[in-house]
Amino acid sequence: MLDAVNNTAAPPDVLAALDECRRGLTDAPLTFAQVLGRVRHAGFALTGMLLALPFLQPIPLGPFSIVAGLAFTVLGVQMLRGRATLWLPQRVLHKELQGRVWRGLFSFLGRLLRLTRRIARPRWAPLVRSITAQRLFGVLFIINGLLLAAPLVFVPFGNTMPAAALMLVCMADLEQDGVLAVLAWLWTVSVLLLLLAVAGGLALLLRG
Repeated sequence: MLDAVNNTAAPPDVLAALDECRRGLTDAPLTFAQVLGRVRHAGFALTGMLLALPFLQPIPLGPFSIVAGLAFTVLGVQMLRGRATLWLPQRVLHKELQGRVWRGLFSFLGRLLRLTRRIARPRWAPLVRSITAQRLFGVLFIINGLLLAAPLVFVPFGNTMPAAALMLVCMADLEQDGVLAVLAWLWTVSVLLLLLAVAGGLALLLRG
């Protein structure tokens, strides 16, 4: 039985939860399962932000984009199926990291969230606070994850464009921002149309 998501109510403040986790940490090891238990549904978007961030620059990262893209696809499938929390293999869930490592990660995510809150805020709630919205976020994860994994060497900023859409999705999910959700869809559709145009142009050149 899937752990179904229910996003109809306003979510807890993720930034406050991260700060609380960071302050409560000692140097004792902490497992991924324990961390996911604290961030709950935000695990999808927080993981997505960490995965997308390295690709928000013009330099291709080669095979790393394939790994990250496939990871986004797996996350998207989970979201599409309505899971409330991120699923990881048992072996990974019980993997321990030292408290200082988690503290550094929580501090980094906290700074990143404070930066994103300059443009993201709760608005257009019906577009983000529902099971349907969660599943649509999953669709965006899958589409852009596959684009990120694809060898788009013939397209400038081939990795950056889907990564930007993924970052918008994560920000919309974390901050319950319906405006950013709409922008994520518009950006994704625009990228797909651009790729179709480029592919069509290449096909015409090859025929000539």
